[in-house]
Amino acid sequence: MLLIRPKFVALDSSHLGKVAEDKASKDSARRQRAAAFGKGFEESGGVLLLCWHHFEELFSHRGEDVVAQRVAYLQSLQWSLPSPRTEKTT
Repeated sequence: MLLIRPKFVALDSSHLGKVAEDKASKDSARRQRAAAFGKGFEESGGVLLLCWHHFEELFSHRGEDVVAQRVAYLQSLQWSLPSPRTEKTT
């Protein structure tokens, strides 16, 4: 029987911030680098693990434009959220 072993990856928020910066860059080489990272990560079968601390750090930057880039990056990700559990009533 083949078991699927998910690979959860919790990147440092500074790495996520750099990817967001590259994705929003006017420099096409940096945008391509961000796209290559995304494609490579997707092909690796990894699952990006984010915790509340990531969001706090990503959104605490003083520059509103930087925060906007980071929000746009997070919005561009494909999200897979667990469905809410329903409680049985008896």
